[in-house]
Amino acid sequence: MRIGYVLVGWSVLAGVARARRDRKRQRSLGELRYRAVGGQDPAAALAALRQHDLPSRISFDHGFEDVVIVCHPEEDRERVRSVLRTAPVDMGGHAAEGPPILFTDELPESGSL
Repeated sequence: MRIGYVLVGWSVLAGVARARRDRKRQRSLGELRYRAVGGQDPAAALAALRQHDLPSRISFDHGFEDVVIVCHPEEDRERVRSVLRTAPVDMGGHAAEGPPILFTDELPESGSL
């Protein structure tokens, strides 16, 4: 019977530790904002990101449609850039060959392209 108590206690402690670790990871999440350029449909970029399990949404900000990606901005920046680089230009799947992928924090001061 004592072994049962030990096992239950251990599993409770493991569950608490995992919950704390997950909560800490969620708090450290931030976001990257991508402004679709060159006629790219933001919905196509959004679909490509979601296909790679990157939570994202479209946000209207100061007259621009930004794709907001929830991730670790420093750790996931190049991964997100790679996904966006291969995203189609429209929902029809046409490939895009445009300017380099820049996030809004990398844009010149004016914030527009």
